[in-house]
Formats: sequence, structure tokens, C-alpha cells
Amino acid sequence: MKMKKLTLINYFFALLTLLIVWFPTTRLFMIGFKAGDVIVIGISLMLFLSSCFTYKRSLKKVDLIPLFISFSPLVFFLFTLGLVYFRLIPPAP
Repeated sequence: MKMKKLTLINYFFALLTLLIVWFPTTRLFMIGFKAGDVIVIGISLMLFLSSCFTYKRSLKKVDLIPLFISFSPLVFFLFTLGLVYFRLIPPAP
């Protein structure tokens, strides 16, 4: 029962990570608000560690989904960097 609760908590934080990284209305990551970047990186790091622990203990594939979502800030950063590099969006002033 304890692992099931931890899995549900992981999914909650995975949804929170998706919301604050990818969706424009709730984005806190890379908008010029330094505390938002710290919050997002902290939540992602906590989600990564918790997902690794959960997957290591239960070995269920369903526990890999939050693990992949924990890399969302890195993916968003690389995606934005690629768009700027290929001049598909202008760099910020």
C-alpha cells in the first residue's frame, strides 16, 4: 500500500511538472522569474529521485512515466535552444 501511495504522489508531481513547464498559462520555467526556475528544478529533481526509488522497489513499467516526465525542464530548455539556434524564433532581448 505504501508504494501505491508513493506512485500516486509521483503522478501528482509529474502532472504539476508538466503544467509548470509546458503550458503557457501556468508556466514558471524560463520566463525571467528566477524563483520559478528554482521551484521547477527542485520539483523535477525530487520527482526524479522519488521515481527512481519507486521503480527500483516495484519494477513496474508504470513507474517509468513520472521518471521520463522529470526530464521535462531539460527537454524544454533544449527544444527552445534548438529553435533559437535554427532561427525559428528570435532570441530574447
